[in-house]
Amino acid sequence: MTHEATNALLKTLEEPPLFNIFFLVTSSERDIPLTIRSRCAKIGFSPLTTESLKQYFLNNLNLDKGKAELISHISQGSIGCGLFWMENDHLLLRHRLAELIMGKNRSFTNVTLMSERITKSRRDLTMFLSFLLSLFRDMSVVREYRDTSMVINMDIKELLKTESVDTRWIEASIRRIQETFGMLRYNINKLLAIETMLLNIMEQK
Repeated sequence: MTHEATNALLKTLEEPPLFNIFFLVTSSERDIPLTIRSRCAKIGFSPLTTESLKQYFLNNLNLDKGKAELISHISQGSIGCGLFWMENDHLLLRHRLAELIMGKNRSFTNVTLMSERITKSRRDLTMFLSFLLSLFRDMSVVREYRDTSMVINMDIKELLKTESVDTRWIEASIRRIQETFGMLRYNINKLLAIETMLLNIMEQK
């Protein structure tokens, strides 16, 4: 918001019409001026259950049962996330990213191509970084419990045979991804940041 827009909204919140209820929706609370935040009641929304998502994808989008099951598991409680994975070739790209991380088709060229694909927009980049975090979470679960029934990414179970994977690599990779997430709030070269992150993760494996 511009300074003028902020002041106009603030005045409206201070003297609201009796018949109005305002909902201010944001994914970044800290970007809202404190003067506005202090006049709002904060309401958190919990993620939807996997079953609720599955029913939505079955009944509203007419997906077949198998795909609805998969999308509901990888959507992190969000219909919007599920719709993202159904767009374009995002599911296929996600699978190829997992293969690259696990050492298949490893090359600098493939890292560069993958980085270009997943940094097309901030939304794409956020979604794929979230996927990488869930991928390493799955690796940790499989390594700890020797059981793939609890993994989030059901469609890439075959890549999660992690008996030879070092726990320190999993932990270091998660930290590296989280650091990259944090860097996104600054005006950085996103392509270079993702290339560096992927190379760093792969070199440590």
